[in-house]
Amino acid sequence: MNEALGEYRSMIADQVLFIIMVEVADIPCQAITAPDTTITYLQYQSGTLAFLSCPPGMVGSGSATSTCRYGVWYPQIGRCETMFPDSNVRCASITSVANGQVAYLQRSLFHQNIAGTVVVLMCGLGYKPSGPSVAKCTIDGTWENLGSCERWDKVAEIVCPDIIAANGTVVHDLLRPRRAETASVLICHFGFAHVGTSIVTCMPNGQWSSDVGKCEYALSTKQCSELSVAGGIVIHDFFRPRFQGSQKMSLL
Repeated sequence: MNEALGEYRSMIADQVLFIIMVEVADIPCQAITAPDTTITYLQYQSGTLAFLSCPPGMVGSGSATSTCRYGVWYPQIGRCETMFPDSNVRCASITSVANGQVAYLQRSLFHQNIAGTVVVLMCGLGYKPSGPSVAKCTIDGTWENLGSCERWDKVAEIVCPDIIAANGTVVHDLLRPRRAETASVLICHFGFAHVGTSIVTCMPNGQWSSDVGKCEYALSTKQCSELSVAGGIVIHDFFRPRFQGSQKMSLL
């Protein structure tokens, strides 16, 4: 057994009274055990230096080294902790998507489909996503709602109802009249002016985005009240001042 030389001093008021030289037995340390942790040694007697080594996906927490000092490891070596505390929470793989597929954006290189992983819906040729195209694996181990792939022509088959406009005409898309995602415009006959919305869009649910306006007689005898602007003037329609359907402009 190796021997180590130690020194003890007796002191009073910072004055050394005597010094005793002693020999201390070299006491080996016990092997270090830590869960999910690998410990390597340079030697195994007093003075041994131990290194903390963590497996992929884990990171050291605490001291990365520890030295054997007469039977005691100092300082206490750290431990390995996962880089992803919620890695035990996983979502099931999405096996198949009709007319499409999903791509995974993994949160971890070492754990598949853990909480926080994202999937992206990619539809095949002739199909497009209907609903959310991106979903995330939640902390409770389930995927957020992911849409599906529908045919383009399925949307194209949707037709909005015809619009009848008194004293006017509704002009639709020339190639796809009243089809989903097309616009229609209200054009009033001569002598009439539109009141309200003049452009509407056919929605994917088969309904118009809003009610189309109406065409009213432009030469109405109804007049609006006078307008006044502090520090300015109001200019009305030259031919039909303040009559229904006419416009005004303010100059400051």
